[in-house]
Amino acid sequence: MSDIQVDGRIERLKRRTQQCVCKYCGRELTLRHIVFSDINEAKVELYCNFCNRIEFGVEKEIYYSAYNFIDNLEFDYYENLDANEKKHQMNVAKICEIISWNCKNMGLLNQDGFTVPLNVEENTWSECLVLPSREVVLQEEEGK
Repeated sequence: MSDIQVDGRIERLKRRTQQCVCKYCGRELTLRHIVFSDINEAKVELYCNFCNRIEFGVEKEIYYSAYNFIDNLEFDYYENLDANEKKHQMNVAKICEIISWNCKNMGLLNQDGFTVPLNVEENTWSECLVLPSREVVLQEEEGK
């Protein structure tokens, strides 16, 4: 990689530290020199100090949307795993990946962030009523 390409990549990563967070915990990302295997060359990567992992990150709005989705709809992609904080983080990260892919696919998101202004409404989930299917069936039977 040429010096120009390296400088451009590092600048792109610096911008991501401002607009993105870790898709697992929602905390800020930092730039870190990572040494791979026995090779003494270091490569600059985005890193989450809380999760101790290399993480490319996700836009803050996507993280908060995914977090609310998991908490309010009780979505569980990893049904076979025991319920704990790590599983919750993995579920949020999976929804972040889905939302990001969808936004990129629709042209709403690129490597520099969102391509259109967002109108993020907070606490919209508090206006929703989520009922388990067994309660819906009961309500329908009562109305007959």
